[in-house]
Order: sequence, then C-alpha cells, then structure tokens
Amino acid sequence: MNRNLLLAGCALVIVGLVGLFLVSSSAIPGSPTAQFPASSPESLGEQIYYTATGSGGRPIPFARGARFLAMMGGSCVNCHGEDGKGGFPIMMTSEEAPDIRYQSLKAEGMTDRDIEKAIRDGIDEEGNDLSPIMPRWQMNDEELHAIIAYLKSLE
Repeated sequence: MNRNLLLAGCALVIVGLVGLFLVSSSAIPGSPTAQFPASSPESLGEQIYYTATGSGGRPIPFARGARFLAMMGGSCVNCHGEDGKGGFPIMMTSEEAPDIRYQSLKAEGMTDRDIEKAIRDGIDEEGNDLSPIMPRWQMNDEELHAIIAYLKSLE
C-alpha cells in the first residue's frame, strides 16, 4: 500500500513538473521567453512590462519588494494589469495595485524624474516610501526610459 502511494505521489510530481515546463516555455506576453522587437524604446518597455527582462533578455533584479512576486513572473503586468490601471488586489496582500498609466501619474503631479524614483527607489513625488510590496527595480537608464515610454502608450 505504501509503495503504491509513493508511486502515485511521484507520478503527480512528474506530471506537475511537465506542466510547469510547458507553461513556462510558451511564448506569450508575461512569459520570460516572449520575444519583443527591439526597434524602439516602447518595445523594450513592453518587454520589461510583461516579462521583467531588460536589454539582451536578462532578468532585471530588484532590491526590496515582495519576493513572492517572482512566483507570479515578477513583472509590472502581474500587479498593474495589461492596461496599467491596477485596481485589483495583489496576491497575498490586502493592497490594490495603483493605476500606473502615464496620464494618471502626470495627473497626480508626477514628472518623469518622479516616475524614475518610484521605479528605482520606491519613493513617490512627495518623498514618501511606496508600499513595501512594490519592488525597487535595478534598471539601467535605457530600461528606465523604455518603461516610461511604454507607460505613455497605455490608455
């Protein structure tokens, strides 16, 4: 009986691993293997938004922020949604992701420099810390400008 239970457990683990492999290797936005054209800052920004990978497809590391985000793919889209409007609860928290569309951020009085500080340092336009859930992304200047260009394209 114990042997049969062990075999059944092993079979379920193998099926689960195969499923994870198949899901993680599909080339859809949100998947690390998705391919985006590198012809404009907006397309690099879209790549970053959907996959949290930057120039050359390398994962963009983050300091601070919720480590469980890596389980969800860890990218902007996982919390703020495809349209950038946010408004729904972030997994394992009681917080809602804010609207990060450029027009909304500008309406709040944020400049491009403020947006850069929010992304890199987790500080809002008034110098207050953002939620500890928000990662502090270690983006280079090209990646930072690209993600801001992409936020401008969201309506």
